[in-house]
Amino acid sequence: MDAVRLDDAGTRGTPVARIAGPRFRVPATAAARSDRIPLPNARFDGEPTPRTA
Repeated sequence: MDAVRLDDAGTRGTPVARIAGPRFRVPATAAARSDRIPLPNARFDGEPTPRTA
């Protein structure tokens, strides 16, 4: 997944960083909040169990 810097209009973006890691598995949605866009980790990659983080 790439972090993207949007232009002032929010219509064009430029990749600025690669986001990866074992805790970041399945991005589900994004919503603008101030100058950031939080990206929840949906965890659709397997069945939940009592040991699922």
